[in-house]
This record gives sequence, structure tokens and C-alpha cells, in this order.
Amino acid sequence: MKPNARNLIYCPQCKRSKQRFESKKEADMFIKYNAEECKQENGYAPIRAYYCKACCAWHLSSREKLYPTKLGMKKKIVRLYAKREELIPQYETELASGFDLKADLEESFELKPLERRLVPTGLFIELPIGQEAQVRPRSGNALKLGLSVLNTPGTIDADYRGEIKVILINLSNEDFVIHNGDRISQMVIAKYEQAEILQVDVLAESDRGEGGFGHTGV
Repeated sequence: MKPNARNLIYCPQCKRSKQRFESKKEADMFIKYNAEECKQENGYAPIRAYYCKACCAWHLSSREKLYPTKLGMKKKIVRLYAKREELIPQYETELASGFDLKADLEESFELKPLERRLVPTGLFIELPIGQEAQVRPRSGNALKLGLSVLNTPGTIDADYRGEIKVILINLSNEDFVIHNGDRISQMVIAKYEQAEILQVDVLAESDRGEGGFGHTGV
């Protein structure tokens, strides 16, 4: 059974348009034969039928939508210039929050244990107002190689127009060679807020007070 205008109604109880079925059997048949197609087209799949007293009919209930483009997520436009096309980053999965940054090198170099180095990525970005870019280590590099980003998370402000560079550090006990095109870190675009600083003579008290640096125990 394909969804069509006849079985789509506005449900006063659900507060949105719903498919209407005369019986639970009819709704279950729709789920059985159309769930996968609904998932591909709409980003979600119906999983069960329930009876609506307001409509005196059966509706479908679904899981949360699976893909960000179907979640109503408004994507911000980030303008990016890359020295080479192969340096242009991309999200590797549908729900990835970050994308990898690659090393843009004329020649490979060796990073000794506990040595740090500023590594260029060949990328320049223009962020929307209210957005920042955070440079973080890649979990695979950190676990398997001991490579990390020294000032993690590194912050790139919306008004910065210089080349993105990563402060890479080798936390392992072995020398490691960085080659051109290696994925050295990841970047996440995130919202931020600026605060209005108000100078006062007294701060409001709290139960915690000055407790910090492990005051609750180890």
C-alpha cells in the first residue's frame, strides 16, 4: 500500500499530518511492505501502529529520523579555499560531526617523541558569524600512533583568514614520519556566544563556593 493524499490527514491529537488506516491489519501491512522505502525516501521508518481516538483510526509511529538532512538541521555555509583539490575535506558518514584535515607538505618530516610541530593543511576558511572551528585529534591517530593536537581543541575564529595549521605532537616513544596528504586531525564547526562583561564588587554565593581541582574526590 503506497502513501497517497487519501490516507493523509491532519490529526488534532498528534498535531501534524498523519497517515490514516481503517484497521491495525491495514497499518501493519503498510509497515511490512513499505518500511524500507520510507526509510530511504524520508530518513525514517514506521515501526508500529497505534489507535488514535481523535481520528478514530490507526496511525504509524516511527523512530527518530536518521539523517541530518531529514532532521530539519539548517546547515551553515562555510566558504573554503584549498591549495589543492585533494585537500578539500568531507564528512565521511551521514551523522559525522567532524571532518579530517590533511597535511599539506612539500616533503615528509620526522616527528620525534614529545616533539611538536606546526603542520600546514593548505586550507583557508570563512566561517559564518557565531560559528567557530575546533581542531581536534583523530581518535585513531591518538590510540594507535600516539599523535595528538597540543592545544586541543584548537580554536579558529570567524574573522581569521590565514591558513589553517595544526600543532601536532608525538606522545609515543617512537619516531613517526608525517607524509603529504596524511590525515592529521579533525575539525568540528560549532556555535559560540560572546558574553557582555559586567564588572562587579561582589559575586553571588553558591553551595560550591571556591571548591575546585578535585575537591569532590578522586
